[in-house]
Amino acid sequence: MSVSKSIDSQEHLDFSNIRDWDIVVAPEAIPAERYAAEEFQRWFGQATGLELPLRSSVEAARHHVYIGPTAAALDPTTMGEEELRMVVESDRIIIAGGRPRGTLYGVYQFLEDFVGVRFLTYDHTHIPEASALKVSASSAGLSLPKSTRRIPCGTHTCNPPLSFRWSYYRENAEHPEFAARLRVNTVTSDERLGGKTGQTLINHSFHWLVPFSQYGAAHPEYYALVDGARDTRTHGGGPQLCVTNPEVIEIAAASAVKYLNDHPDVKNVSVSQADTNAYCRCDSCEELNQREGSPMGSQLTFVN
Repeated sequence: MSVSKSIDSQEHLDFSNIRDWDIVVAPEAIPAERYAAEEFQRWFGQATGLELPLRSSVEAARHHVYIGPTAAALDPTTMGEEELRMVVESDRIIIAGGRPRGTLYGVYQFLEDFVGVRFLTYDHTHIPEASALKVSASSAGLSLPKSTRRIPCGTHTCNPPLSFRWSYYRENAEHPEFAARLRVNTVTSDERLGGKTGQTLINHSFHWLVPFSQYGAAHPEYYALVDGARDTRTHGGGPQLCVTNPEVIEIAAASAVKYLNDHPDVKNVSVSQADTNAYCRCDSCEELNQREGSPMGSQLTFVN
């Protein structure tokens, strides 16, 4: 993800100064925010050797890493569901974002950008070798390169431009925790991992928009004219529709609207042809196809 940065000064926060801090996540945090705090504790601890305690309230004597908008006194309703904010100051760190996934993705962004963690596979996470030496070396008075032990103070924000991300890869489906670390937002409904985006993968849909089992006997004219006859083959999600038939257009539109009404959390609906090349050759459909030089002429006209 592309992160915009607002550096407030030339100050840096040295990892060695964080040894006495704690991690604060509010009692009313949602599951993904509590999990985000656990992930921060786990991976930051492995990278730095610091075992920061996890708390649900602020102890005045400590400095804090705030995980989640309510812990940081931010209003989550003012942020997009994956928008994130990372604030680094000399006496506190804030990682917070919109709901449900912003804070969790913010933790992973922080770990990558500032700690050097890389989530490579479900069973191998790269932690820079130098990171394990940061605190112990600093405590021993050893000098490490500044880039390996300091975080620039400032505010760092990100609002992902792509709301649907699906790396169609078996490892993501079988290991949703790994998918979440990669910010793949399409493979699990687990609230702890931020759930799924309301967008769905596009797929063939003619077979349910205008079901042949419901309309085929009484209205064969709703289906593709192929070699002079109305197609009745249902393989590949077929038969294809006669996409210039006004009644087909109305029925398909009504089916799509009903689907969206019945699934209020869904943000898109698939209106797409069957998985065959048996598209309609009736005069109306063929006129559009010839004019556009492709069978997509009638299909796109139908979709529009």
